[in-house]
Amino acid sequence: MGDGLGLRLYSLGELLVSGLGLAMIARYVPERMGGFMMGAYYVAVGISQYLGSVVANIAHIPDDITDPVQSLTIYTHLFNILGFVGIGCTVVAVVMLPLMNKLSASHSNTAANYEPLPAVRSEEFNTP
Repeated sequence: MGDGLGLRLYSLGELLVSGLGLAMIARYVPERMGGFMMGAYYVAVGISQYLGSVVANIAHIPDDITDPVQSLTIYTHLFNILGFVGIGCTVVAVVMLPLMNKLSASHSNTAANYEPLPAVRSEEFNTP
């Protein structure tokens, strides 16, 4: 029962994250590049799934090791790798932050110059 629930929650999370990612692409990417960037998003998701399997293979404990103390070196090595990768990704994100702020501000300025669409009058509900 627990495995089934975990898989369902994982699948729900994947569905929610996918919709949010595609919405962000639709918001920030020019219309002519939307399809290409959505395809790039799915390629990035595929690469991340592959990297998850690489991490799982690094964390794999051989069958002949049964003592938790012996497995400690495997997990220590894994967490060291993940820690350094996390630090590297943080540095890249901080370096890219000014560019992202510039792109976000230019998008907001462009959107602010357009008049909003008029409200739609519904014939079905007889609203004025």
